[in-house]
Amino acid sequence: MNNNKMLLLLFLTFTAQVAAVEFTYQLPLETNQSADATGYELQLPPVVYEKTTNPMIRDLRVKNAQGDDVPMRMTLLQDEIKQSLSATTLPIFSLNQTISTPLRSQQVSTTWQGDVRQFSVETSESVQNYIRSQEQVLHDRLLLDASLVKTSAVAALELQWQFDRPGNRVFYVELKGSHDLSSWQILAAKHKLIELNTGQKVILENTIALNGQTFNYYQLRFLGEPVPVVTEVKALLKSHALEQPLLTRVVGDFEVLETDKYGHAIVWDTGGYFPIEKVDIDFDYKNLMAEVQLYARNSLNSPWQQVISSQLYQVGSGDMAMEKNSLSFRANHNRFWKLTSQSSISSQWVKGVSLSWRPHQIQFLAQGSGPYSLFFASKNLKSLPSNGWYQQLNNKMKTNLFSNQIKLGSLQVLTPKPKKPDPEPESPIGRWLFWGLLVVVLSVLFIMANRLMKEVSNEDN
Repeated sequence: MNNNKMLLLLFLTFTAQVAAVEFTYQLPLETNQSADATGYELQLPPVVYEKTTNPMIRDLRVKNAQGDDVPMRMTLLQDEIKQSLSATTLPIFSLNQTISTPLRSQQVSTTWQGDVRQFSVETSESVQNYIRSQEQVLHDRLLLDASLVKTSAVAALELQWQFDRPGNRVFYVELKGSHDLSSWQILAAKHKLIELNTGQKVILENTIALNGQTFNYYQLRFLGEPVPVVTEVKALLKSHALEQPLLTRVVGDFEVLETDKYGHAIVWDTGGYFPIEKVDIDFDYKNLMAEVQLYARNSLNSPWQQVISSQLYQVGSGDMAMEKNSLSFRANHNRFWKLTSQSSISSQWVKGVSLSWRPHQIQFLAQGSGPYSLFFASKNLKSLPSNGWYQQLNNKMKTNLFSNQIKLGSLQVLTPKPKKPDPEPESPIGRWLFWGLLVVVLSVLFIMANRLMKEVSNEDN
């Protein structure tokens, strides 16, 4: 049983030695010890893309202090939609109700001969002024003009008001919306507004959510007394902006290829395997328009693969100037790039090239004791570790499990372990001598065993 255990241990040790992976670089990960986090996440630094030996960054692992791999996950950073609110003051108008008294009337006159004649009579100016003075102003409601912000998403209305005396009040309003001032839709039949004055602080509940319903005009009516004096109404505008985690890398140098052999083309080396999504060309030429093709490949011996074909131009000047100097495409992990065109591509009109690339995020579980390290650049690794452990996490754990309280240490170059020298091949003569000696020894042992068996048999007789 003990022998079986020993053989199993030797087999496991041999297997571990065979499966051992040698890396070229190590980046220590300095974690916040007080955080005592279950997992950590960090953004891969540019040095990993520069030193990796795999275009898809698969030659990378996170290890603990014992040298064991810990569960890790690597993904490209995603775009984020940022929501923001801005406020715009809306014009306020009073809703007046005019008494329905005509300013013109039809009159009829009859002559002695029986003729009937109709004519219009307009009231005097003094009568008109009197009628206008009798207009009834409705102090419990007001009209808001939101037509200037109708193209924006109005999230809520924010009110500022004044009362004759300070105090604690709860009051209600009705809110309607209209597109043309003729028909109105009720948005809030009875919305509560609050003003609490503690003596040291005034607390207001003064917003009315619109829940995505946007109109050109709003009518606000106060339900009951007292009615405050509304001093300002702001429309809270909701806006969304796409935030991309792209980083920029300027190509230090590019080469203009020989026109007779390669046509109009420039080539460059990115210096690593970056997930590139955009190439920007810095022009040094006015009134330029060119149809260009962008190619990429992994190595110098790989065939060129077309990434995108498009137009680049820089025309006009001043307010009429137009420029397109960017080529956008899906993330491409190649290292060598080429730009071709039917027109002349040279340093006369291309002054520089810059790349926009999307970095990866590493997430790993803090298994074992720290410090943890990032190992990368191995020719033996061709695939990333399984992400099955991450799929088992619920959404809350995926959001709250990982801490970003982590810093990168200094890059360390790992010295490869010296290889054992290969044993010298045995000569055929030595091999024959070994087998001959083995046959002699076995023959002698057989003879001795045979004699021993005979002696034992004679003694028994």
